[in-house]
Amino acid sequence: MDLPRAGFYEGFSWWTGRQAMRDYYDTVLSQLADSGRGAQLPNNWRHTQNTERYFLDLTWVREPQSLDDDL
Repeated sequence: MDLPRAGFYEGFSWWTGRQAMRDYYDTVLSQLADSGRGAQLPNNWRHTQNTERYFLDLTWVREPQSLDDDL
């Protein structure tokens, strides 16, 4: 991820869809174990109707400190 400028940032992160994706993951693995059709796994992941989304809400706080200041 590229930030608009160097420095220190503060913020929050959150996500949506995590539990739905976890439930789908568990269901698919259970079905594959029961059927023995592990080769279908990539196809099952591509056709999921669930989506996990992650969000970052960042605010620039200040310029970075020079490493020379610590010497």
